[in-house]
Amino acid sequence: SALFSLSNLLITNSINSLGPVAMSSMTVIEMIVQFPSVIVSAFTHSATTILAQNLGAENTERSKKTVFYSIIQMTALSFLLSLIVFLLSPTLLWAFMSDTTADKDAVYACAKSLMDWYSFPLMLCGIMDVLAGLLRGFGKAVTAMLICLPSIIILRVLWIIFLFPLEAFHSLDGIYWSYPTSWGFCILLLLVFLYLTYRENFGKKALPDGIKSKSLK
Repeated sequence: SALFSLSNLLITNSINSLGPVAMSSMTVIEMIVQFPSVIVSAFTHSATTILAQNLGAENTERSKKTVFYSIIQMTALSFLLSLIVFLLSPTLLWAFMSDTTADKDAVYACAKSLMDWYSFPLMLCGIMDVLAGLLRGFGKAVTAMLICLPSIIILRVLWIIFLFPLEAFHSLDGIYWSYPTSWGFCILLLLVFLYLTYRENFGKKALPDGIKSKSLK
């Protein structure tokens, strides 16, 4: 958590350098995205627990189904949450701006412009969380941590140091692009290690019975 705080500190300082409108926009946006984050976190903890319990009980079929259905359900849930955020963002942006917010129109325009594209990449965060949660369920907590550290924290720090000073990225949008970029990179690494872990536990062609029968039709 201390390392996440370091990357967030650099991002916050970079946004502060853009002025009060960018600072207020970031504050409002972060308050909105906390709501889907709570739901995603609850689902991830459930998936981790269910997988670990079934592996401990040596219930192979339920363990395999937990992996597949958790990924499928989280993808659908994340898309739904992103869609809700996108559709409700105009109302939520006004709702979370306090009466003391200076230049509300400018803050709203800045935040709305960002949320128009940022809402849907948010689903990548949910997919990343459940993949890391499943790795932890397999007992690979250290592996999940070592994947997330460089792909999220280090990548964002490098983004701020090397890309943010460039004119093309020197904006609120330019900073926020570091989030889906780091999530996407982390997802790729997590998928590789989750696949290897799955094969290690269940074999090369170990599909759950329900999915296996559907694929043969």
